[in-house]
Amino acid sequence: MLGDSMHTEIYTIKGRKYKYQVTNYRIGDKVRHKKKYLGPVEPVNKKERRNGGGRKPKLYVRELTKEESEILQKRSKSNNAFTHDRAKILLLSSNHLSVKEIAKQSSCELRKVRQAIHSFNQKGIHALQRGKAKGAVPKFTEPTKKIILMHFSKQPKDFGLHFTTWTLPRLS
Repeated sequence: MLGDSMHTEIYTIKGRKYKYQVTNYRIGDKVRHKKKYLGPVEPVNKKERRNGGGRKPKLYVRELTKEESEILQKRSKSNNAFTHDRAKILLLSSNHLSVKEIAKQSSCELRKVRQAIHSFNQKGIHALQRGKAKGAVPKFTEPTKKIILMHFSKQPKDFGLHFTTWTLPRLS
């Protein structure tokens, strides 16, 4: 490639300036351009941050009363795994450990730690109890259930049917 020329150009894309190294070369009668991206003129993320970097987590349990602290101490020795884990998480948080540190010490997920702390701050000591599962919506109304039970308590022969036991297809 004889007669190559190299220079830098600055392009504005969506209001921000970017540097490119442009090499011009000739093929026959035509001049071709080869561009190489060098980076932004004013980098956004190159600014130095104070205090060692990113945002520090500020999620802690609220100030514990003496009774709450005693209850948490007792429940941290419980046989129920849910109650035991929650109580440990809350006690560690009351010592002003960060969410990451608590998750590492108690070998729990970050989400579980955050949820336990938020729950305690809202509900208090009741947060140590597991919530009731919602479950499926009932498919039968109360009168329909009574009719089914009345029919199910009788033998199929009482209805003039040729089989001796009920199955789901036979009931339907």
